[in-house]
Amino acid sequence: MAWTNFQKSNWTRTVSSEHARQYFPASVQGTVTGNLTIAAGATKTLTLTATFQFQGNGQVEVSAPEGVSNFQTAAAQGLVITNAYLTGPSSGSYSAGNHPLIVVNLFSSTLMTTAATGFDLIAVQY
Repeated sequence: MAWTNFQKSNWTRTVSSEHARQYFPASVQGTVTGNLTIAAGATKTLTLTATFQFQGNGQVEVSAPEGVSNFQTAAAQGLVITNAYLTGPSSGSYSAGNHPLIVVNLFSSTLMTTAATGFDLIAVQY
């Protein structure tokens, strides 16, 4: 089966009504922008700046969009998204204009390096 490029404009809605959702292209600082090496049995933590629609602390669903071959390649090498959660701004407050943060943990069961172009992520809060 050949992978096709993910088209953000073709992104269908999730099954249940989400409170907030955000698309993180690989080019966004903090995402997997490429050439990330994770040792076997190690965890890499990414911190993403979320929009103000994400509120409170707690669980967030993070996944890679279907058809992103770079993530499929990394997953075949043993990369998994173990958990993700929403937390408040690293400093200051929401009222001061500081955005909430999404913390994503990636785990690799083998020594692996992501593709040079990295991969996109989608975050959803229900």
